Amino acid sequence: MQIGEHNTQHIHQPQPPPPVPRGSDLPRDIAEFTGRHDELQRLIETAEAGRTPVITIHTVEGMPGVGKTALATRAAHLLTGRYPDGHRFVRLNTHTTTPVQPATVLADLLRSPLGCRDCEP
Repeated sequence: MQIGEHNTQHIHQPQPPPPVPRGSDLPRDIAEFTGRHDELQRLIETAEAGRTPVITIHTVEGMPGVGKTALATRAAHLLTGRYPDGHRFVRLNTHTTTPVQPATVLADLLRSPLGCRDCEP
């Protein structure tokens, strides 16, 4: 801190360090993503508009094989710049006989490198 003329104070604060990248387990991006342009644009615009401290959750639903994972994966790759701390992909297996339980998903995410470092198992 410096005190200038006329009792003016100048406080110099260093810039915060950049976030430490913690990795990504997103599936590989789709090289030739076709179709679903309107849905993809809606996801991107909604995510980019959500600059408030409110968490927004988006769901993608449909029959097996219609491209839900491809759409979500493409959107995630387009949004990675907004989330420099890392990215997580969770297979819910909803169209199988053994879908993943929500508590299991939450526990796995909390124990991941992006989650709680000191959480009890």
